[in-house]
Amino acid sequence: MIRVKMSFAEFRTLDKQSISWQCVQPLTMQVRGQNFEVKQALVDQLNEAQLSTFMFYVYHNHIGSAAELYWFTQYYISDIKAWPAIKAGVRFYSDQVMSDLLEEAEGIVVQRNQKEDGSWCEAKPSDLEQDEGLSRAIQAVYDKYVTVSPRLIETMNAYVSQHLNEFIELV
Repeated sequence: MIRVKMSFAEFRTLDKQSISWQCVQPLTMQVRGQNFEVKQALVDQLNEAQLSTFMFYVYHNHIGSAAELYWFTQYYISDIKAWPAIKAGVRFYSDQVMSDLLEEAEGIVVQRNQKEDGSWCEAKPSDLEQDEGLSRAIQAVYDKYVTVSPRLIETMNAYVSQHLNEFIELV
C-alpha cells in the first residue's frame, strides 16, 4: 500500500473540503505522462479505498464540459479499459445516483460509437455539433454530473477523514 507521506504540520493544514483529492493528487502526478506499465504498477499497490478515490479523480478531473464527458467516457471504455475500475470506485462509495449516471453515459457512448464487431468509431467533439440528439443526451448527463459529483466528493472526503491511515503516513 502506498500512502501519501506528510508531516503533522502539513496534515493540520489539509482542507477538509478537498482531503480526498489531496490524498491522491501526488499519486496522479507520479504517473502523469508515464506509460501503461508504470501506471499499472502504481494502481496495483493501492488499497481499495485509494483505488476508488484515485480512479474517480482520474475521470472527474478531465470532465469540464459535455464534450469532455463524451470523449473521456469513450476513451476510458474503449482505449485504456479503465471504465470498470472507475465504476467500481463509485460503487465503493455507495453512490447509486452517480453509478446510474455513469451507466447512462456509457450507454449513450456505446450505442453511438461501438460497431457490431465490437470495434469503435472514433469519438470527436464535433460529433456533438453534428448530431443534435447526441448533443442533447450528453448535455443532460453532463448537467446531472455537475450536480451529483460534489455530493460524491463530500462522501469521499468524509471517508478519508475517518480512515486517514488508509491514505496518509505521518512522517
